[in-house]
Amino acid sequence: MNNITPNNICFIITTYNPQKDFEDNIKPLLKYNKQIYIFDNNSNKKNVLKNLKNIEVFFCNKNQGYASGVNYFIKKKINDHEWFCMLDQDSILDLKYLEYINKFVDFTKSNIGLIGTNVKYKNMNKKLINFKTSKKIIRQKTLICSGTLINRSIIKKFGYLKDDFFMEYIDVEYCLRIEKQKYSNYITNTAFLNQSFGNNEKYYFLGKQISIDNHEPIRYFYRSRNFKYCIKKYFTYETKEILTHMLNFLKMYIKIVFFENYKLKKTYFIVKGFLTKL
Repeated sequence: MNNITPNNICFIITTYNPQKDFEDNIKPLLKYNKQIYIFDNNSNKKNVLKNLKNIEVFFCNKNQGYASGVNYFIKKKINDHEWFCMLDQDSILDLKYLEYINKFVDFTKSNIGLIGTNVKYKNMNKKLINFKTSKKIIRQKTLICSGTLINRSIIKKFGYLKDDFFMEYIDVEYCLRIEKQKYSNYITNTAFLNQSFGNNEKYYFLGKQISIDNHEPIRYFYRSRNFKYCIKKYFTYETKEILTHMLNFLKMYIKIVFFENYKLKKTYFIVKGFLTKL
């Protein structure tokens, strides 16, 4: 693996009905390099994307999901770039991230997997992970898609994201696929990514603030179905990590029961997901 430069990296963004501020979100990327690729999942309003300049946009005639969008451009551009950076449509990336990676990651190691950034959630005023260490780069078995860097050598060795996941646990599955083969994923201590956390709502219970996802009910079908796949595939190899995700899943459902709307519908989709074969 080589250091990251404007000439060997590209940014891939999968969109679905992006907001009007989308263009402002990606302006810093354009100043850094012109290699930005957008896969649009049949958005209802495409004007935001049609007005973009110096960006390659593919307008899909149906919603194929997050993984398919990323895979489309990785496959198309695999010979043009060494590094691929995935981004969500509401993500704002501080490009000091790339300088930080070059400074603190030892690319001479032969078992480097994925590299991701910590996240600052602007609608929660908190970080994804509050590490109790001064280390700049930290081992982290699972990362989120947005802001994660994939080297071409990793793609050639481990393949692409799972298209049939559509959404949810795409990142977890790919990370565990890599960790299973004794490669190591890393995350920055500093948060270089700023974005919103779902449809976040805040409640207070016994004096403690609780953050609620409150996603659309159908999303929980993919969450449970894809998580079941990860349990079956990786529990033996990454038991501790899977148990952590199980606990998080349980916490999520408890919040649904006590705080969220459409409790029965969400429960229905969770059960349906677990019963559906993938």
